[in-house]
Amino acid sequence: MRKEAKAFLVQEVKKNLENLQSLLPNETNPLIYPFGKYLIEYLSDPLFPNDFVVACEQAVFDLSIATNRHNNKKIDSILTGNPKIHYSILRMSIPEIAGAIFPAYFASDVKKILKEAKNNQN
Repeated sequence: MRKEAKAFLVQEVKKNLENLQSLLPNETNPLIYPFGKYLIEYLSDPLFPNDFVVACEQAVFDLSIATNRHNNKKIDSILTGNPKIHYSILRMSIPEIAGAIFPAYFASDVKKILKEAKNNQN
């Protein structure tokens, strides 16, 4: 039987997302840092690995259409108006972000969820 990952409170994660640049100092994609800050508004308590994945996917999609679907407001950010490949790269960066802001067991569960989702698409 698989042990359920410990849930996190958004407050615990918020500090790490705000300081993502210090946690991922060698990141070559400069959009990841503002994405970490933007992602905060998509997170809610309690935060389990699946919740984190869903929040990331929703945030990336909203950025790609430049509209926050929760409040139906336009998003004015350097994260909007980019080529589609930028949003694919942000999606591919979710495991790296999780590894930087969460303990290894939580980040591992995020990676497993993303892998299962990818396998289900094929």
